[in-house]
Amino acid sequence: WTRGEEELKEFYTSMYVPFIQKTHGDASYLYSYGEMKKMYEEGELLIAERNGEMIAGLLVHYKGKKVMMTSFGVMDGHEALANEGLFDSMVFEVFLRGKEKNNTHVSLGYCRSFLKDEAMRFKSRLGSELLSPCHETSGYLTFQFLQESQSLRSLLIHHPFVCTQNGEYRACFFVKAGEPMAHEDLQMLFRDSLCHGIKEIQIYDFLYRGAEKALEGVSMVADRVSWQGFSKLMEPAIRTNDQMLLNQGDAILLKAGR
Repeated sequence: WTRGEEELKEFYTSMYVPFIQKTHGDASYLYSYGEMKKMYEEGELLIAERNGEMIAGLLVHYKGKKVMMTSFGVMDGHEALANEGLFDSMVFEVFLRGKEKNNTHVSLGYCRSFLKDEAMRFKSRLGSELLSPCHETSGYLTFQFLQESQSLRSLLIHHPFVCTQNGEYRACFFVKAGEPMAHEDLQMLFRDSLCHGIKEIQIYDFLYRGAEKALEGVSMVADRVSWQGFSKLMEPAIRTNDQMLLNQGDAILLKAGR
């Protein structure tokens, strides 16, 4: 761990900026050095070294009793290490540091709201909880389901997501089953995809034509699991009032009309 300014400059210019740009391309959002330096005043930098040379860094800052994981970066040529245990080890070290400083919570930062996204799954496996929605400050895009198609079905089946409805988080899954699945099949569907803070799991079945059903005892995370036909999202009365709100890289929201 360090609080040196030279190490921060090296981290920012040689690890953070190149790594984020290489990972996210034109969609990159970068803190300015001034913004990072301001956070550094209330934080510190965890450095990973190999043969005495810096290869990665993880910036944290402290807010009350919370450790905020802010920025991660890897030196050019060592990116593969991030997926081979390096990042996991550094996160574990942050937890140990928080305990050492008597912090009670660790903020794991933002991630995409797609439930199969590896960053989301990694954080879910740590027992994380979804907190205040970032769309309140970052904004969102809007779109509607206008026509069911094979491409739409494939997109939704392979990319379940988190949404908000009535101010609460929902997990939305899409399937082609025709009837509610057995509990063991549902567990496979949810595997490594759910975290605390989800109020309800909504499963939309492209083949189901019955009334909405509540499924009991299939989730340790959500208060309620519902099974319903995808056609519900295509009904004219709903289609004209409902809109799905897609956050810019952070969250997907489903706003139900009344």
